[in-house]
Amino acid sequence: ADLTQASLTSANLKNSNIERATLNGANLTSANLVAANCSQASLIKVNFSSANLTSSNLERANLNRAILTGVK
Repeated sequence: ADLTQASLTSANLKNSNIERATLNGANLTSANLVAANCSQASLIKVNFSSANLTSSNLERANLNRAILTGVK
C-alpha cells in the first residue's frame, strides 16, 4: 500500500499489518501502533512523535530521518 504523506495523527493501527507499505513523509503523531507489523516498510521521514510502537515489528524497515521523539 502507498500511504506516502498520509495524515494518520492519533490513528489506531493496533495489530495492523503494514508490511512492505510505503509511508514516506506520513504523520503518525500519537498513533497507536502496538503490535503492528511494519517489517520491510518504507518509513522515511515519518513523524512518529509520541506514537506507541510497543511490540511492533520494525525488522528491516527503513526509518531514515524518521522523527522518534517521545515514542513508547
